[in-house]
Amino acid sequence: MSEAKKLSVLIVDDEQHICDLIEVMLKSFNIFSFIVASTSASLALQKLRNQEFDLLIIDNQMPDKDGLHMIETLMMTLSSRKHRIIFMSGAMQNEHALKAINFGVKTFLIKPFTRQGLLKAVIKALGKK
Repeated sequence: MSEAKKLSVLIVDDEQHICDLIEVMLKSFNIFSFIVASTSASLALQKLRNQEFDLLIIDNQMPDKDGLHMIETLMMTLSSRKHRIIFMSGAMQNEHALKAINFGVKTFLIKPFTRQGLLKAVIKALGKK
């Protein structure tokens, strides 16, 4: 998969090795020219105030703020931007999924996932065929 304009992505997961794994997988897709990882929701929100990303991959369970809180903060403070989000979790609860859907999230990724599973989620989130 290749396109003229390569895209940017922000990965948010408190586990550095998960960020690293996702980054390696995303690089292999050859559609992202700029990949940034953050191990905290607070730091990720700071990055989002200063820069726009084409895609956000946000883990739900993090110690400082959970992914739902981060998404809610995004919608309240940066609602003018269109956010394409992949909401990721190792144990997705129905109530979290419903809240995420209410915030406009359309793409979910359950850990553990494969390279192919991540690619499908990226294609869905970006609206590519």
